[in-house]
Amino acid sequence: MAGIKTTLAGAKVSISTAAVTLPLDATGFAALTFTPVGSVGNLGDYGASPNMVNYNTLDTEVTSKAKGVEDAGELSIEVARIFDDVGQIAMRAAAATKFNYAIKIEYADAPTEDWSNTVMYAAGPVSGPQMLGGSTDDFIRESYTVAFTDQRPIFVAPVETP
Repeated sequence: MAGIKTTLAGAKVSISTAAVTLPLDATGFAALTFTPVGSVGNLGDYGASPNMVNYNTLDTEVTSKAKGVEDAGELSIEVARIFDDVGQIAMRAAAATKFNYAIKIEYADAPTEDWSNTVMYAAGPVSGPQMLGGSTDDFIRESYTVAFTDQRPIFVAPVETP
């Protein structure tokens, strides 16, 4: 079955309940216990990007270039602050440490009810919360950043469920 185009509406963001040691594969991530983060309003752009390295030699007029080490990226997670949401409490607690925590995003993109959704796993240190400004018509919001480290995000594609 072909997939369908979907929006981010219905996506679920969760954080691991404990610090993790990397690397992890999809099975290792799936075995972790995650806590859903409530009232997520915006996810930032993310994805790996390689460093482009270059070297000039005396015998050429054009720089040689190659891909170097990849930066796995980072993800900002914006929430409408709820002081007693367990997921937001877990984000605040993770941000207060130097350890790596896993993030899980489950997109609501199953093509039919007989299929699972795409799941993205990644891990790294968490920073925040950054308090976001606004005006009288804005919610009190916090932003967290998860700096993906040591491995690229892992995507688990939808599968047909029995």
